[in-house]
Amino acid sequence: MIDKKKFEKDLAVFSFRQHQDFLTYLIVLEKNGWTIEDAKVWITNSQNAGEKLKAFPVKQCLVCGGAMQLFPVNTISGDQTGDSQDVSVWLCRNNNCLETIYNKKENENG
Repeated sequence: MIDKKKFEKDLAVFSFRQHQDFLTYLIVLEKNGWTIEDAKVWITNSQNAGEKLKAFPVKQCLVCGGAMQLFPVNTISGDQTGDSQDVSVWLCRNNNCLETIYNKKENENG
């Protein structure tokens, strides 16, 4: 039996919504044959790929004027572009724009 008060106290840093999202995440992981360890490896690999791109600045979107952020691509199964030469993408953070600029070279600033 769960000690509800202790659970809530120990995990008070998380909102109810975050608990729901985490439960959904675990269900989807399990349904697709993945483990928490697989998720940890994916997160670590994604962080390491992102470290290479931290030297690139955020730039202004030429379409809407919003901020664009640089992301790695073709590093894991979830960020494949269909073009093996793509190494990064500038993505506008304005949800109404989402302009994308793919880069073929690692040091390309778009």
